Amino acid sequence: MTQTSIFLVGFLLFLIVALFFPLLRKKNDFVAINRLVFFTTTVSYAVLITGVGVFASPLGDPIYPTRWLFYILSCGLLMYEIARILNKTKIETVEMIVLNSIVMLTGFLASIILAPYKWIFFILSSLAFIIILKIIHKNSAKDNKFIKQIRWYVTITWSFFPIIWLLAPTGFEILTPAITALMYLLLDFITKIIFGYYTVTSQAK
Repeated sequence: MTQTSIFLVGFLLFLIVALFFPLLRKKNDFVAINRLVFFTTTVSYAVLITGVGVFASPLGDPIYPTRWLFYILSCGLLMYEIARILNKTKIETVEMIVLNSIVMLTGFLASIILAPYKWIFFILSSLAFIIILKIIHKNSAKDNKFIKQIRWYVTITWSFFPIIWLLAPTGFEILTPAITALMYLLLDFITKIIFGYYTVTSQAK
């Protein structure tokens, strides 16, 4: 499969899920939050298909930094949802959302700036992500089973994004552009669609 065909699969997948997700009819507002996440991701894949804002890596591979700009929106919504599930305070919720924006913005900058300066922004992005994880795991001693699952699901699955970034044309260019696109699509599916379905159905019980 080519990058464009993978982007098209992502576009159609998230569009279909966004349209049909409300049919779950679960009695909680996480349905609306996740639908916004799905629509935002649908637009992101549409932009990726057009190739707007594409940069070339030092080896000539294409880099799609717009992905990180749209993650500011979609992952910011997910941060809000996660904070609510974990019963975080208002200030902790705001902190998680702002830090997420910093993670994605510095990830965007690291994608378009050449080494060695790109690594400064990658490190800043990683530090902001670590702080988010610290907030997520704060006061976790008395968690119930559902909250523990959410904490570790987010920690493990989201941690794959910087790994893929390092292996992709944005980093050390070990993965091909097509494999990179496929890996990000898989992570989007796991961290958004599966996560959204689980949180909505679990909260409705």
